[in-house]
Amino acid sequence: LGTMMVACLSRVVVVAGLIATAVLAQHTTYDQLCDGIVDAAKQAAKYQNQKQPILAQQAIKTARQRYERAIALEPLELQAYANMGVFLSNIQQFEESVSVWQLALDRVGDDQRLKATLVGKQQEAKYGHLGQLRDTAYNEGKGNLTQALEYLELQLELKPSPDTLHQKGTLTLMLGNAHHGTAATAFNAAQRQYLLGWFHGRQVMGKTCSRAELREDLDQAEGVATVATMHAAEQYAGEVATVQEAEMVEVMVKYSAPAVRLFKVSDAQLSGPDAVVSHCGRVCWLRTAVQGYYLDLGRNVQMLRSWEIPNANKIAWKQVGPPQAPWYDYHTGRLPQHGRNPNKPHHVPTAITVLGMASRSYYHFVTESLVKLVLIQSQPELKEVPVLVPSGPDFIRQYTELLHLEQHQLVQYEQATAAADTMATVDELFLVDWAPFPLDAKRVHHSLTPRHGLKAARAALWSAAQVAASHASGLPLVLVASRETSRMRQLVNESVLLDRLRERLASIAKIEIFESSKLTIKQTIQRFSDAKVVLGVHGGALTNTLFCRPGTLLLELGFDLDITRHYQHMAAALDLQYTQVLVQPDQRGVGAPTVSLSESAMNHILERVATGVV
Repeated sequence: LGTMMVACLSRVVVVAGLIATAVLAQHTTYDQLCDGIVDAAKQAAKYQNQKQPILAQQAIKTARQRYERAIALEPLELQAYANMGVFLSNIQQFEESVSVWQLALDRVGDDQRLKATLVGKQQEAKYGHLGQLRDTAYNEGKGNLTQALEYLELQLELKPSPDTLHQKGTLTLMLGNAHHGTAATAFNAAQRQYLLGWFHGRQVMGKTCSRAELREDLDQAEGVATVATMHAAEQYAGEVATVQEAEMVEVMVKYSAPAVRLFKVSDAQLSGPDAVVSHCGRVCWLRTAVQGYYLDLGRNVQMLRSWEIPNANKIAWKQVGPPQAPWYDYHTGRLPQHGRNPNKPHHVPTAITVLGMASRSYYHFVTESLVKLVLIQSQPELKEVPVLVPSGPDFIRQYTELLHLEQHQLVQYEQATAAADTMATVDELFLVDWAPFPLDAKRVHHSLTPRHGLKAARAALWSAAQVAASHASGLPLVLVASRETSRMRQLVNESVLLDRLRERLASIAKIEIFESSKLTIKQTIQRFSDAKVVLGVHGGALTNTLFCRPGTLLLELGFDLDITRHYQHMAAALDLQYTQVLVQPDQRGVGAPTVSLSESAMNHILERVATGVV
């Protein structure tokens, strides 16, 4: 509500202007009631922004009352229907808005231009209603995935927008590897549409670029210099034992790791919650880097709705003023000015960035941002350069302190509150970068880090945490990463598994539940370096296997999905033993709230852990 209504009130004026030319006579009382609908909408927005929901609801009630009076006075006039239709969409009452627009269409007559406008408004309301049905069906990953996809396909029939295409990719991935190709196609289509809209938006803002590019690799990009190749591209493999029901299959999985390079970007911008790096000269480019097509550009940069405009490439966007441009609003009115940064971007003359997609999450920070911090430390000429790091979780502070980074050298980037706009500009930006790992000719892995970086980070953190040269004396340690308090992938028979592990290993191993909230990062590093076996359901806690010694057994309770190879790859890169036991989820796969183990799978776990501690 709130700013959603303010942002869209101008639409009422546009429709009103068209209607005014089609209506031969207006009555003062009717006009006043129509204006009163808009006034009530403004009041509702004001009260909502002031966090006065009771007054906001009263204003909404007033708008409804004025609408009913207006159509009672003049049931064939269109202005009241138009005002109320927009108002209802703005307050997310899409189903009712569809009905109101239909009432207007039933009364429009032969004016084809006006009829097309009203049809468009009704289509927008239908699209919004389908979105609500989709979200209800999906229920944050806990609902009916198939039904949610059916609603999403209906949305795409109405409007093939990039945000819906990206959502299609996300939901389709959960259906399994057979659908990854379809998901990749949807993701790539979304990024192409977003890129076109961003390019035209850059032109509206006065940039002189003649074309736009998406860059997974910054090598030879305009405005970019390669400072150093830290490690060449390489191939390596790891043995994977997969247990499904009563069968175990062992295969060698190969990885093609891209080169790791240090780049310097001139006149760089960082945008959105994922701190997407871009540059605009003769060519404007956006960096997708290791995330590839998984990166949602819509939530990071300002762009026009070019995909809705016929022959958008033929329009002289440089001659269109920003206030008149058809800006895309990722936040659908929840933020003012289509989600623009309300402040001037923070300027830094020279900086290093270790930011990326979801850098505040534990996995992405440790395996990407932290790795980059370690690799940057090998460049003495950059020792005094400020470093852009994500703000927020305390583990970030603990890691940077372990690496002896001075706090005054760190520049906090507020990813959690960043607008879909430029948040920082840097004259000379340094970044360690690598492209996505290819899965095949068309698909890529999700967020993997080359083993050179992982091994460098392990060595640096072992040293910082004063890890002993060998395992601690005593019984071998089995660390169990519990997800008992997690929102997703809770193991329903975890207590049964733990009881049976304790019974089976009573005299040969020590079983310990890993609880991150009770340990410092230094203690976490030490515990995982001491472990002989790490066991857990796919999730962030397994990131800490970065600190395990070569030969440690990682036993992941996971999924046969291309997008969940994170820890399988980490085991291959760090010379760990790896066994995957497939859990039993529902159709939501990795997004399921709970998972379980079959009896045969549990028996395999007991046997594998017993051999792993020897």
